Amino acid sequence: MTRISLVVLCALAVASCSRGATNIVLSSLDRSEKIDLFCADVVQLTGNLFDFRQVLPLELCDDDITFSDELDPQFLGSVTQTESGTVAVVNFSNNAIFDTNRTVPGVTALAVGEQPTAVQVSSVDSRYTYVSSFSSKSVQAISTREVITGNPIPEDGSPVLPREEFRFDAGPQDLALYELATFEALTETDDEGEEVVTGALTNVEFRFLYVAIPDLGQVAEIRVDVNNATGEQTLGTPSIFTLPTLDCDAVTGVEPPLSDESDYNRICPQSFEDRLGRFIKTVDTTVPCVDGADSGPSPVSLTVDKGRLEDDPSDDILLVADANQPVIHRFALSDSGASEIEPIVSLAPTIEVEVTPYVPATSDPDDRVATLRYLYAITADDGSVLAIDYTETSDTFGAVLPVLAGVNARATEEGVEARNRVRS
Repeated sequence: MTRISLVVLCALAVASCSRGATNIVLSSLDRSEKIDLFCADVVQLTGNLFDFRQVLPLELCDDDITFSDELDPQFLGSVTQTESGTVAVVNFSNNAIFDTNRTVPGVTALAVGEQPTAVQVSSVDSRYTYVSSFSSKSVQAISTREVITGNPIPEDGSPVLPREEFRFDAGPQDLALYELATFEALTETDDEGEEVVTGALTNVEFRFLYVAIPDLGQVAEIRVDVNNATGEQTLGTPSIFTLPTLDCDAVTGVEPPLSDESDYNRICPQSFEDRLGRFIKTVDTTVPCVDGADSGPSPVSLTVDKGRLEDDPSDDILLVADANQPVIHRFALSDSGASEIEPIVSLAPTIEVEVTPYVPATSDPDDRVATLRYLYAITADDGSVLAIDYTETSDTFGAVLPVLAGVNARATEEGVEARNRVRS
């Protein structure tokens, strides 16, 4: 081969690499379990490699906002991968899965410990990502820079945000972040006289992490002290709440309202009850209580209900699903932490809990006044869904509501005329 031919071949190879430098490598996630969303300004270096510049409040990842030319906010998600013990970052703006190690073939994600069970990122100040892992019995605080790039050290000389970790006596199953945080968008006027966003100044007044530990029947509370100027933080020593032992003999459910045609409004469109073949009548609902297979509490899932008052923690509640007891535990939340309050008697063990915002009482298009709330829970025994009255001013607050009224084959088979669970 002549020297000229060799030079030409090398030039072609370099040009080929250059042309394919920004190609996205297709990659599959590995047993994804939990995801939390955040916003960051990142720059694509090549393929699936991205350079981290700054995080932004999630609210700013909006196409209607005009940013400075130096900013390119991306809508991202941190995803736990149970099989590999990693947290991957997915870019919803260009469908890429971020690579955290350019020296390893393929697309790699950040190792966080065996069997990660939950991930939490603040929607306002997302400089840290919090991860719980079952097998390592730990909760970690990891800089979001490291989650994205695999490297915690900033190239611009700004402070390093080190990992922090706390280990428990048993594996955590879920993790919830509760905080009061605000932000101010930083703006400037560009050359064309238009006001553009250049960043954000965040302020965290308080932050707590709540950890569900089913094998111990406990919920742990970790206070997080945040330095708003630098982003550095400190995990406090956990406070432990041991949940009470409550079975069907120890609890009494709130009496549900009579079942009538309005029950259809919880799961079906208005006027569904008038369709041919549907016979509706007012009946009492049979609500049996079901205990779990074992005795004692088993907290498996956490939900923070932010209440109705924006930027006011006075009506915030932590809800705890119990996979072994017929109750949903509740804690009142504030800037000083959590305090246990009366549980909701769900009459069945649960594995997931979620609450609605305030909604109208019916699905009638003319009914626009938001007055009611519902709590939906997935039961641990058969995976059915409970609808529970969650309107605090209601006489039946905490009652398991009938969700289907009338005489039908399925209800007859179950020995009742109105069902209190939605089954698929």
